[in-house]
Amino acid sequence: MQTFKCDYCAQLLFFENNLCIRCGHLLGFSIEEGDILSLKPSNDSSDRYVDVSDPDGAQYRLCQNSIKLN
Repeated sequence: MQTFKCDYCAQLLFFENNLCIRCGHLLGFSIEEGDILSLKPSNDSSDRYVDVSDPDGAQYRLCQNSIKLN
């Protein structure tokens, strides 16, 4: 089983996680990066998120599956 780590607190994560159990950040899988990103709300939009390790970088939206689970 592939594991990941939280970009904010380095907690061990699994693909099935949708929140970091240590710091509580929302998680999302980036197909482009092949990695789980730790997300925080964007200052620009209510439905967009940014990677906590790159807050000035790309903005992301949650997929419908993630919206239904949260």
